[in-house]
Amino acid sequence: MNLYFRVLLTLLKNLFQRIRCSITDKMVWTGRVLPNDIDVFGHMNNGRYLTLIGLALFDAGIKSGNFKATVKFKYVYLFSNTDIQWIKPLRLFEKFSIESHLKYWEHNRAYVEVEFRNGKGQVVSKASYKVVIKSPVRRGVTWRDLMPADVLEARDTLDAIETLDASPTVKPNFAKRLDRTG
Repeated sequence: MNLYFRVLLTLLKNLFQRIRCSITDKMVWTGRVLPNDIDVFGHMNNGRYLTLIGLALFDAGIKSGNFKATVKFKYVYLFSNTDIQWIKPLRLFEKFSIESHLKYWEHNRAYVEVEFRNGKGQVVSKASYKVVIKSPVRRGVTWRDLMPADVLEARDTLDAIETLDASPTVKPNFAKRLDRTG
């Protein structure tokens, strides 16, 4: 229940700002630590970081134009592996940003790196995760299916997708680590 406000705010911001970008661009979601994010130790709860990564993924889907396809084909994004490192705590009412970047994908799996930054721009947490896309409506969904036509035609995006669709033999180190753990 406590995340619905942030989801609604994210939808409204995207409705009025109409920021469009490629799924391969670095995505930034900003927020503030709220009282319901705090644990008994006075800082943001460790589990809340993962919840907010999901919200940042939702925001990235809207900005990249994938939200309509997600609703139409009932895509589900499953976090299958996550590796997170906490560096500094985020305190009550502190501003922060979540910067996520799609590093690599193959078939229906994508590997993403995330950094949480405080209001001063310092990295307070780093995460990498593997997300799998599924659909009860379509079989064999790949990440390329999520690319709207105008995004595919955008500058450099087509070249990046063709390179990434080729399933390169060399994955980023964190992707190899995530594959071993699950």
